[in-house]
Amino acid sequence: MSFHLDGPILSQEDGWTLDLTQVTRVAFVQTRVKSNVFRHMDLWQGDLRHSVSWSGLAGDWTTDPEAFAFLDLCSATADALAKVQPDLRITWGTYGRSRKWMFAIGLIALIAGLGLFPIAALSGVATSKLLTAAIPMIALVLIGSTLVAGYAPWRKQPTLAAGDLRGVLTRIAERARAPQS
Repeated sequence: MSFHLDGPILSQEDGWTLDLTQVTRVAFVQTRVKSNVFRHMDLWQGDLRHSVSWSGLAGDWTTDPEAFAFLDLCSATADALAKVQPDLRITWGTYGRSRKWMFAIGLIALIAGLGLFPIAALSGVATSKLLTAAIPMIALVLIGSTLVAGYAPWRKQPTLAAGDLRGVLTRIAERARAPQS
């Protein structure tokens, strides 16, 4: 898929065209699931969302020219947004329903991890089995706590100025290009 940025106009080849002066909200999301990396920049014009995205294997993205072209396009788009809408903030990370689902999953894991141990202890399970079961229960508590803390709906969503996104993405690209030791 090809994109073109000409001044304040971002277009997807044989797809949509977006005037960046009309953008009402922007989010940049990075997700890693097992061995895959997913990145997307979502731009809203009112209720209409336009996305620029890239995905690939976590181990291979550092040598994928399309991954770096994606980062360059996002940087250039953010720079163009900063020129036409200097006060626009970019949401960093998972947002909306996805954020709420991650919080709910974390809450369930936390409650399960905390609740299973007393239930098992009160049920008369042998101490050796209880100690063996404690490891996954502790893992549930740790995973749940991390998700609840990270996706809590009362926490303010991280944002950055549109003009600052280039610096963040440049650091991501520099780390990827650095020799691994």
